[in-house]
Amino acid sequence: MKINQEERAARAWPILIKHAIQGTTLTYGELGELLGIHHRACRYVLLEIQAYCLENEFPPLTMVVVNSSTRTPGQGCVVNDPRLIAQQKSEVQVFPWTAQENPFGYAAMGFTGEQLANELLQGPSSAGEIYAMVKVRGKIQRLFRTALLKAYGYQCAITDTTFTPVLEACHILPWSQSTEAERLDVRNGILMNCNHHRLFDRGLITFGLDLKLIYFDMKQEDGPYTESDHYLSTRLHGRSVNLPSPLHLAPGSEYLKRSHKWYGWEL
Repeated sequence: MKINQEERAARAWPILIKHAIQGTTLTYGELGELLGIHHRACRYVLLEIQAYCLENEFPPLTMVVVNSSTRTPGQGCVVNDPRLIAQQKSEVQVFPWTAQENPFGYAAMGFTGEQLANELLQGPSSAGEIYAMVKVRGKIQRLFRTALLKAYGYQCAITDTTFTPVLEACHILPWSQSTEAERLDVRNGILMNCNHHRLFDRGLITFGLDLKLIYFDMKQEDGPYTESDHYLSTRLHGRSVNLPSPLHLAPGSEYLKRSHKWYGWEL
């Protein structure tokens, strides 16, 4: 049976926050005892928390867990430069942790992010229910990306790139204009590389109802254009996007219509 590290992270989160606020530390052995696991297994739990902090640009909360011999952060924390530890320790202590909801709360009910992403793929209409379960924006966005990565076969819908680190989950209708359920609806998303994601968010590219890419300046009046500019824009104008599998997860026409209106596209 696969261990649910996210469930362990849900239990570790308040422990680490308590020490962060107090400006104290605990060892891997002490954390392991509190979680009921071997101290060596703590690093897997801390990696879950560290990844969340990095993705949301939070201070490294995991640095409150230290090695018993050196009293410095070990595996499970990115901060291992002695010159940065004091600075980061101060940032961790003053950060408003109590205002942050436990990002792993859903795991306390026995779920993993992977399972929830699969549920979104199997039934997009479950998005509202899953949103209410997860609640935390950073985890919701991560879950949305996981679902889109799976749906699009870990490949950019526009450029075919499969470099996972640069693949991002783009909301067709912006987060601010979407309901809670719509924010997790896979049909309100498309997997794109970071460059085209930014172009889309700024209204420079969009997709027609036929799911072909449209670039705003085909007359090249916004030039001069470099070869790289053409590669990112005009060269791809009219290209059909790679569709997800299964096809019912493809960008929804209603989301596209509302997006066109929001960004001022007259199609």
